[in-house]
Amino acid sequence: MGINDRLLSEIIDGNGMRFESHEGFDYISLSLPVPEDPVNKKTHLAVYFRENLLLFCCEDPMTIPILKETRDLAEQETMEVGQLSLEKVMQIFFDQLTLKDFDLLESIEEQATQMEEILITTDVHNWIPKIMGLRKKLLAYQRYYDQLSSISEAIEENGNELLTEKELRYFRMLTNRVNRLVDGIQNLQNYVSQIREAYQTQVDICGRYCKRFVL
Repeated sequence: MGINDRLLSEIIDGNGMRFESHEGFDYISLSLPVPEDPVNKKTHLAVYFRENLLLFCCEDPMTIPILKETRDLAEQETMEVGQLSLEKVMQIFFDQLTLKDFDLLESIEEQATQMEEILITTDVHNWIPKIMGLRKKLLAYQRYYDQLSSISEAIEENGNELLTEKELRYFRMLTNRVNRLVDGIQNLQNYVSQIREAYQTQVDICGRYCKRFVL
């Protein structure tokens, strides 16, 4: 396929998230958090894009559902419009990365709300590990969305002119969508911090009461 050895090694063994624009091609490295354990588990997926070639490369099967959905939607689009561009496939793929993430944030918010209700209605227990676990999860997603936003903005620059103006408009929309996800994460981080402060206040009150009772 005419891919040099250095980049081929990066595609196969690389990690992290970044966008590289070289003469004639773009390279995107994605590190996707695994929803079951976004703090400790990530899967790597590389995207190589040049004129008439779009290559996805991954070793971890956790990424396969994303690629399978991309392929299925691309086939459906082909049946409907009769012809499908690589630029459109790129759009479909990036849609799959963020399509259900607002539902994910809603799920995390529900966890935080349930935690707050339990803390208010029950005796104080050692909830610090659970609160810290939720904060770590939010931090993992914040880093992911921050990096994904940077990648989307870099794609918008279109240095190799691989994308049409129509597809560039999509990536501008993607950048806005990811930034809204970042805002949502930050709001949840503030919410969890408030829960932690309320819990600490409750612990302090209990501690003073117990000390007074012992005395």
